[in-house]
Order: sequence, then C-alpha cells, then structure tokens
Amino acid sequence: MYPGKMTKRLKKLFDLYYARFGCDPDEYDEFDYGSDLGSYLTLVRQIKKALRENKEIPDLYPLDDDCIS
Repeated sequence: MYPGKMTKRLKKLFDLYYARFGCDPDEYDEFDYGSDLGSYLTLVRQIKKALRENKEIPDLYPLDDDCIS
C-alpha cells in the first residue's frame, strides 16, 4: 500500500492502471511504498512503465529469489 499523499496526477494514474489491470497499483503485497517523495516518484514511474508496456508492476519488477532470506 502507498500511504502517502494522493495527488491529482497519481489519482489519474491509479484510475488508468485500474481500468487496464483491474486492481490498484499499490495492492501488491511484495511492494512496500513509504510516504516520502522518493516512494511517490517510484510509484509514479512504475505505473507509467506498466501502462506503457502493458504489464502489471510485479511482471516488470519481479522479486529476486536470491535476495529473500
């Protein structure tokens, strides 16, 4: 979940993402966003890439199994 500020820009991206994939872009448990500006910018960048490439965020940014302990 993304606990940060919901701007008009981010709301529009959420709406576009939901229309395309049927879920909000911050619903994936494997992604933990903070409420800081860096997290906001990361989320915006990830949503834009997902829409551009027509792939859900986890498909674009798969977890590396070697990093999981």
